[in-house]
Amino acid sequence: AVIPRKLYAYIEKKLFEQPYAAVSEAAEALIERKEQAYGVKSPGGEGGSGKSSGVSNRVQDGVLRVIAAEEDLDAANRWALVVTRLGEIFEGTETAKVAELFYAQKLTEAEIARNKGISRQTIRNRRDEYVIRAALLAAEHKLIRMSEYTEGRQ
Repeated sequence: AVIPRKLYAYIEKKLFEQPYAAVSEAAEALIERKEQAYGVKSPGGEGGSGKSSGVSNRVQDGVLRVIAAEEDLDAANRWALVVTRLGEIFEGTETAKVAELFYAQKLTEAEIARNKGISRQTIRNRRDEYVIRAALLAAEHKLIRMSEYTEGRQ
C-alpha cells in the first residue's frame, strides 16, 4: 500500500512529537487560556470606563482562544488513542521494536540496523507498515482527511 508522501511526512511528524506529551502540553495551554479569558476585567474598575466594545472584543478573543485550546486538546487526545491502538496492534512484533527505536528513542535507520542486525530495507518496510496503519487510524479518528494529501491527483 502506498500513501502520499505529504501524508507520510505528516504522520511521522506526529509520531515523533510523542502524542502523550502533547496531551499534557495541550491541557496546560487550555488551563492558561481559560485563566486568561476568565481573568479579563473591564478597564476602570467595576463601573467600567465606557469602552465596553474593547472589553467585549477582549472577552470574545479570550473565548475563541479557549475554544481553540479545547480543540487542540481533543486532537492531542485522539492522537494518543492512535498511538495506544498502534501499540496494541503491533505488540511484540519487530515492527513495534523498530517504531520504538525510531520514533521514541529517535535512533537512525543505520543505528537500528547495527543494533538489531537487520537491513535498512527491512527497517523501511517496518516503518511503512507502522505509518500506513497510523494513517488509517488517524483517518478513523477524524484527524486527517485524504483530500488534503492528494499531491495533485483527483
